[in-house]
Amino acid sequence: MIDDDLDQHRADVGHAVGIAGDVGPGPPAHDDAARIEVRLPRRSVLERRSPGADRDDLALSAKAVAANIAAPSPVTIVYNVTATKTTSRTLATATSDLSSANSGFYGTVVQNKIQTGVDPNGTTADGTIDVNFGMPWSFTNTVSTSQYDFTSTAMHEIVHSMGFISFVDRAGYNTRLNWTKYDSFIMTSTKVKVIGTNYKWNTTYNPYLTGTSGGLYFGGPNAVAAYGGLVPLYTPSTWAAGSSINHL
Repeated sequence: MIDDDLDQHRADVGHAVGIAGDVGPGPPAHDDAARIEVRLPRRSVLERRSPGADRDDLALSAKAVAANIAAPSPVTIVYNVTATKTTSRTLATATSDLSSANSGFYGTVVQNKIQTGVDPNGTTADGTIDVNFGMPWSFTNTVSTSQYDFTSTAMHEIVHSMGFISFVDRAGYNTRLNWTKYDSFIMTSTKVKVIGTNYKWNTTYNPYLTGTSGGLYFGGPNAVAAYGGLVPLYTPSTWAAGSSINHL
């Protein structure tokens, strides 16, 4: 699950196209655009959480993302959306399970469905989004300095579910053997991959998770070509759950 808090909510669009070519659905869409359906809570629930909020705001964000994605054939992506209202620093969260539970590097359910047309989880929603309506959102084109733009935040979360997501955790907790495709491209500044061919995390690089030796980088070939080198990942000196590694 990606947890976008106030400090780390930033626009990563600048290099998104390069990374998309390595892990994401594909280039901008044309006639074969993926269709994204958003399954929302009842309108009354959404509006009760935040006066002025409308289910169409999230649907418009989904359409904006879908307009820039190409799929081999039309596909409908279904999200379950929940609306909370807390005083935490979290703006929103998004997640999509991996398409396989086996050892290896896999796309998310959303990513796999767009790329192959195969729905690995049947009638279950492909992804989930939770929005914290305890935050001062703007639902219009005017966003004050004390507000957060709902549309761009929702788009940001939807893109995470499409494969721009890491399962790497803080030092000492990377014992899994099941990772995202994104994780397969994480490496050091000297281009050493931190997850081996045996799908085990190399604990030698635990300090890199919090910025030692320049931290960690995304080394997918398309991203490197677009950026002009390895793409630095967010590795603050204190691990930030849901934000570290998952952002540039």
